[in-house]
Amino acid sequence: MNPLLFRRQFLLTPRTVDSLDGWTQISVRSHNVYAHPELPVTVHGDESSAVQLVLLGYALDPEHPEDDDARLLERLANSWDGDVSRWELTGFTGRFVLAVFAEGDLLLVADPCGLRTLEYVWEDGLLHAASQALLLERAVAIERGSAGGSTPRCWPTPATTSCWT
Repeated sequence: MNPLLFRRQFLLTPRTVDSLDGWTQISVRSHNVYAHPELPVTVHGDESSAVQLVLLGYALDPEHPEDDDARLLERLANSWDGDVSRWELTGFTGRFVLAVFAEGDLLLVADPCGLRTLEYVWEDGLLHAASQALLLERAVAIERGSAGGSTPRCWPTPATTSCWT
């Protein structure tokens, strides 16, 4: 595959995708995370953790500029109490999508300005997400054209998005 195709992009899907040769692949709970080699990926936690975090891109906390992505995820994981409404994400900036795997749920959070795009589609009750629809087509058949039919469709998301499965 051309190394410039889908440069710095990602795909998150419960399916296995063989057509992304040379990409970073990480299995997190029920999903596979595929990231272009030039996209930074930081993972915190494991299958036994209450919350497992995957940062695609980079995040900055203006109140703690000395923290790298790993430290930032550690602080987030330590503050997780299961209630996303009390979780302190509002001060972060950068260019990222944060995938939060917690207690059978998946929460996706995009950076406040939407610089790292996030598109998603549901198919048969399963969530697939990517940085662009053309990557989603690697995992899901996406219908183009008018609305209707049973084939999943893809819509861009607002700057901050949450999708619970």
